[in-house]
Amino acid sequence: MTTQFTRFSLHLHRPVYAAIGAALFAFGTEASSQAFKSKDFLEMPEMQQKGYIDGAVSTLYQMAAQESIQTGQCVHDWYYGDKTSERNWLILDTMQKNPDYRPSVIIAALAESVCGRFVRRENNRQG
Repeated sequence: MTTQFTRFSLHLHRPVYAAIGAALFAFGTEASSQAFKSKDFLEMPEMQQKGYIDGAVSTLYQMAAQESIQTGQCVHDWYYGDKTSERNWLILDTMQKNPDYRPSVIIAALAESVCGRFVRRENNRQG
């Protein structure tokens, strides 16, 4: 069963999804050496990994849907479609190859490679 987005349902939850998305990805681009990285993620128990990935993808498709209903649907279908196990393998394999990147950044990059760019990247220059 595929989730269908409507402008009404997205509008009701916009502040919640925006806050979750901002928190997830604001920290995803931080250059801190103490940051939660893929190598840390790969040491977590399998059930925690699954929960993290599910939460990250859910946040991503809601963020994407704020830009475009079709993009949100694409992200949802990319992960939750008939190839979920292949997507999990791809995510874990990419994390193993890039252990110093944040898991949320890797998941977002993989989704954007299929559905187009939708995560906003702010200019952090001061002055």
